[in-house]
Amino acid sequence: MGQILQLEGYKVQKAISGLDALAKVGLPGIDLILLDVMLPGVDGFEVCYRVRQNPATAHLPIVMVSAKGRREDIETGLRVGANTYMTKPLSRAGLIATVKKLLETPEASG
Repeated sequence: MGQILQLEGYKVQKAISGLDALAKVGLPGIDLILLDVMLPGVDGFEVCYRVRQNPATAHLPIVMVSAKGRREDIETGLRVGANTYMTKPLSRAGLIATVKKLLETPEASG
């Protein structure tokens, strides 16, 4: 996913775990979070929830991504604060369109 976005000209900051993601989310230049549900340690649902609870990061658009496409998983992702939930495998065009749309919204500019 990151490689697709890099090829489109986006700068990508990768995280290897939920805790790593939480540490990086507040760094300068983070404009959007592409978040996998299945992360080691703290899962993506918890990361999303914590991002939304932090006033410094609550405005960031979150695209939750997972192979888990059950209705319950999608509802959980949206309930904890994801702007959208995409299931794998992702289409290149769908991912790019979603990212562009979220970055163009007024909320994404902070």
